[in-house]
Amino acid sequence: MEIFHGLENLPISYQKAVICLGNFDGVHTGHRQIIEICISEAQKMAAKSLLVTFDRHPRIYFSQKSGCDATPLLNTNDEKNNILSCTALDGVLYLEMTEELLDLEAERFLKDVIVDKIKVSKVVFGYDFHFGKDRKGNIDLMQFCGEKYHFDVIQVGALKKENEIVSSSLIRKYLLAGDLEKSKGLLGYDYHFSGTVVYGSGRGTGLGFPTANVDVSNKYKLIPATGVYFTKVKINNETKFGLCNIGTRPTFDEQDLIIEIYIYDLDGKNLYHRHIEVDLLRRLRDEIRYETIEKLIDQMKLDKAMGENLMKQYN
Repeated sequence: MEIFHGLENLPISYQKAVICLGNFDGVHTGHRQIIEICISEAQKMAAKSLLVTFDRHPRIYFSQKSGCDATPLLNTNDEKNNILSCTALDGVLYLEMTEELLDLEAERFLKDVIVDKIKVSKVVFGYDFHFGKDRKGNIDLMQFCGEKYHFDVIQVGALKKENEIVSSSLIRKYLLAGDLEKSKGLLGYDYHFSGTVVYGSGRGTGLGFPTANVDVSNKYKLIPATGVYFTKVKINNETKFGLCNIGTRPTFDEQDLIIEIYIYDLDGKNLYHRHIEVDLLRRLRDEIRYETIEKLIDQMKLDKAMGENLMKQYN
């Protein structure tokens, strides 16, 4: 799979491509239904399959301009690329999110970007996709433009699981409630994040459970509900299991949200400044305030034993 940043870097071999168009935050099971149709249609036509998206989600762009908080995202671009690389897509094109692009009326966006630059043969998109200035572009306009500019249009219906429409917003809702089982069912994979190991207070070491404090790389990345999670941790090319606490350590009357991970079988390795990737496999419990440190340590021992039992299932 090839990755391109900007229309000017898209090779001529991608002209007449079949494209799927959207934000694809999470690249969830509904998105992958769209992507698979795009790939299948391209193969029928002996054309390239190309996913067209944006280098920043529009919500992030507007939050950066206004200074307001943005809805957190399920994927960074690197994470999105890793997931998409497991498909049979030929290419991914990131359009630069600019004032000029956002100001294009819907038909102008299709004409100037999709038709004139890509010379697209077919456009595949989801049931709820809107495009152009003020998101006024819809299926009716897409079909009108398809006839006018000679490209085919496929709108893919909603994917339902357990009577719920799969969507990025629903997945965010489940993650913020700590429901990994439901979020994984919609995503199709374990939710994950990555970051750099930074210095912490050293409190975990003092309790007999040394932890790696993680500074998540992307500030727009969604962090799930506070609590203790059983995790898989990737350090360089090595994978280990761990226990991740997301929270404020209420037993010590702290307030800042931290992410700290106890890693099984670490063998005293120094992880400071290392980049690590964390898959959240199971949520074990809420973060709780304990009356004494001794009670906290007892609970941490129980957590460790529970994690060791889960390791047998995942090995």
